[in-house]
Amino acid sequence: MKSEEIVSELLDRLERKREQIRNRFHVTAAQWKALVRRLDRQDRKHGTFHDEQVWTFLLGYGYSLAEGGVSLLGEKLTEGSRIQKQRPGDRIWFEVLPLPPRKKEGNTNIDLALGDLRRRGTTKSGITLAAGDPSWVCFCEMKWHSDISYQVSHDPHRNQFARIIENAICLGGKEAAADEVHVTLVTPDLYKAAPANSRLYQYKFSEYSDWQKIFHDLKECELPRSSITPDDDEIRRRLQRLKLHWVTYDELFDSLPSSAIEGPIRQFWKECGKQDVRTDEQL
Repeated sequence: MKSEEIVSELLDRLERKREQIRNRFHVTAAQWKALVRRLDRQDRKHGTFHDEQVWTFLLGYGYSLAEGGVSLLGEKLTEGSRIQKQRPGDRIWFEVLPLPPRKKEGNTNIDLALGDLRRRGTTKSGITLAAGDPSWVCFCEMKWHSDISYQVSHDPHRNQFARIIENAICLGGKEAAADEVHVTLVTPDLYKAAPANSRLYQYKFSEYSDWQKIFHDLKECELPRSSITPDDDEIRRRLQRLKLHWVTYDELFDSLPSSAIEGPIRQFWKECGKQDVRTDEQL
């Protein structure tokens, strides 16, 4: 099947099944419109597609449409750390914004989030911690060929991975904290299996396996803390409960659950995604 035909079928299925996922996949109308437009303009000449936002959107759509898919995605993204039956109201959150734990720093865009979350006030994409027993959250940073940012406007030493981790552990503010906090890096297997490091996140992921290294970087941040940020002792306690994971797009697409849209997504992944991120051994 030609890539144009694959995209056409995929777009048709996306639209027809849109209403079925509204309660399981949080994506705004503006995000939906923009992502579908970008998918429709995908690079047909070379048969590859590099847009990590669209790949993330398709993963969220594919898992949310399947019965039990939200729970399955949570299991995959936490590498089995969080295994539970899907509860009513569980959903996948696409590109959401927790309150920033630092002054002079805008909201951090979390590419994908799961767990005990709820919409913050009347915002469209703002999130905060919801009640759970026990409560858990998972924040994901999704990278295709791009790298994490290595600085912000008011602190040239603050990297994007540390920023996401701090947002995750401070989600409940001073008064509340999730019992389990997971931060997951999602990249093509091409980079996880790489014989040599070419991305900053490869170094920081290894370094941050020691929670004290994360604490050091957060402690040295030049940006003042906001009113919701816990003190150092509480930050230490939360960091010791933090779990970091590195999962690949390859694993997630290969584990896509059965649904009305599974076939077109798998076909698009095979023809326009997997070909782009194969290692030399797979060529």
